[in-house]
Amino acid sequence: AGHCDVGNWTWRTDIADESDHDIGPFHRSRNDLETDVGILRVNNPTGWQFGWPFVTVDPTGGEAAQQYYVIDHVLYPGLGDRVCATLGNSARTDCGEVTDNYVTGGGTDGLFEVDDLCTGGGDSGSPYFSFHVAYGIHSSGDGVNGTSGCLFGRAEHATEAELRMNVAILTRP
Repeated sequence: AGHCDVGNWTWRTDIADESDHDIGPFHRSRNDLETDVGILRVNNPTGWQFGWPFVTVDPTGGEAAQQYYVIDHVLYPGLGDRVCATLGNSARTDCGEVTDNYVTGGGTDGLFEVDDLCTGGGDSGSPYFSFHVAYGIHSSGDGVNGTSGCLFGRAEHATEAELRMNVAILTRP
């Protein structure tokens, strides 16, 4: 998420063998009324498998664990669609229904809202997906300022992120 860009800070993650891994700083970001998106520069590709559109599904939120959940399409969600989110900092995957396709959250208009997601601070940038479709990028929710909430999560549409960043989200060929 673009609001996570705090300057020339190196972002880190855990890779498949659960070791810490430096990624790099933001390459480009945008956080305004229209969008909340960003792209990280990968300075250290060691240990990464590029070229495959994977999302990790964590079993903590009740979904079956899948380390290599493949993304086939990028679509705009419809009201009532089932959408899941693997929330990075909360370390869980939850699923709910799209309740609104145009809400404001964290100062950004046009986000979509999914109920029953347990979100917390640090989850921003996490993927929203379901049925092998990428739907969005976590921007805000009812869990903020060190607390967690399980009412809703709000995300920037993946199609909007592609447009605003002038990129295509990788899908299975």
